[in-house]
Amino acid sequence: MRIEQIAAAVVEYLLGRLVRRLLVAAMVFVFALIALYYFAGAGEMSLAAQFGELTARLILGGIFAALTLIMFITWYAMRGKTVTSATPVDTQVRELQLAMLVEAVMVGYTLAQRGRRAA
Repeated sequence: MRIEQIAAAVVEYLLGRLVRRLLVAAMVFVFALIALYYFAGAGEMSLAAQFGELTARLILGGIFAALTLIMFITWYAMRGKTVTSATPVDTQVRELQLAMLVEAVMVGYTLAQRGRRAA
């Protein structure tokens, strides 16, 4: 197997896995929206029987507005922090790891070529 074929297989595997995960996440989102729609309808019917139609809609609107505010605050708190510059030691370690990885790939490729010539 050539190195291009191996790289293509790895990329195809990773992208396929990512696409499947995104598809599942999208379906979860759609079903959550459908469930929310039905729960809101049932809640409105229940509140309308006790407080009237307008008050029931105002209560549900207030609940959804409060949930939206809570989720926005949570999203804002989880935002990405500014990245500080890496220390020289971290950079040297990363460069060394990258060099070792490239060397391992080159040795593997060379050994694969030798095996092909002997056969």
